[in-house]
Amino acid sequence: MSITDHEPKLVWKYFNEIRQIPRCSGNEELARRYSLEFAEKHGFEAEADKVQELFLAGKKAEAVQAVPDQLADEISLVGPVARIRERLQAWRETPVTSLLVSARSTAELRTLAELVLG
Repeated sequence: MSITDHEPKLVWKYFNEIRQIPRCSGNEELARRYSLEFAEKHGFEAEADKVQELFLAGKKAEAVQAVPDQLADEISLVGPVARIRERLQAWRETPVTSLLVSARSTAELRTLAELVLG
């Protein structure tokens, strides 16, 4: 089973793309620590520990399944336009200064640009 076979499929598709971006520093420990601290900061300490335990045990598919949908939802803008518009407003109230965008068509990209740029 591939990571992109898990639900919600679109979230895991993007997660898979992001995790394949090379870390220029080559410091996997730093990336691992950042991910754990991020999850803990957002109230997912127990879940992060479980994901790490499964991953280190070689149970990667189970680790992926153990990532809470709520955490994925907090770091992604996925779904119908109305939902993205609503969640985008919440993101505007954070220190986030850039978004990684992926669209399946020019029309989707145009819609996202209109939502983000107003």
